[in-house]
Amino acid sequence: MPSLPSDHPVGERSPQPGGAGGPAGPGGASRPDQPSGQSPTPAERPNPDQPDPTQPPGQMDFGEKTRDGIVQRSGQIEAARGFVLFVLVGGASAAVDLVVFLGLTYAGMIAWAASAVSFLAAFAVNYRGNRDLVFRAGAVPGAVRRYVLLVAFNWLASTGLVALATGLGLEGWLAKLISMALVAIFNYAALRLWVFARRR
Repeated sequence: MPSLPSDHPVGERSPQPGGAGGPAGPGGASRPDQPSGQSPTPAERPNPDQPDPTQPPGQMDFGEKTRDGIVQRSGQIEAARGFVLFVLVGGASAAVDLVVFLGLTYAGMIAWAASAVSFLAAFAVNYRGNRDLVFRAGAVPGAVRRYVLLVAFNWLASTGLVALATGLGLEGWLAKLISMALVAIFNYAALRLWVFARRR
């Protein structure tokens, strides 16, 4: 009986169920995302940690720049807020010092004793205001001791600056204002970096 003609030439192998000559995936199904006869190289595999190859070297994307700008801006706002509160707390403690001093001297207390009492009252206002409002430090171990040392240093520095400035010929009130400004700037940095800084 004559044989029927075959659809495939003699010597050719019939295509497998996995696809037209392509590698079969699990269960015989071909992988459409993979070129025929070629395995993906490591560089072709998606990796979120790799930089975007279309991005020029050394250039951040817009989202990263925006995030960095927001963080920097918020830090500047926080620093400005802290310094404004520092000035307000200093003004409040100075007002307490003056009011208590005037009240005690009006009541008949001698000036040096009234000054000592009013200074202690202003000390308490200044310490708690800076700790709780300006630097939001809470209970920091050793902060009171460091604050007392800072106040002593500020008193010596203020007195020395006024003596130096008046010795150079400046008016007393101008020398006092200059010393107050310099001591305030130093005081703010010392409170932030030393007195209320949390030790690791």
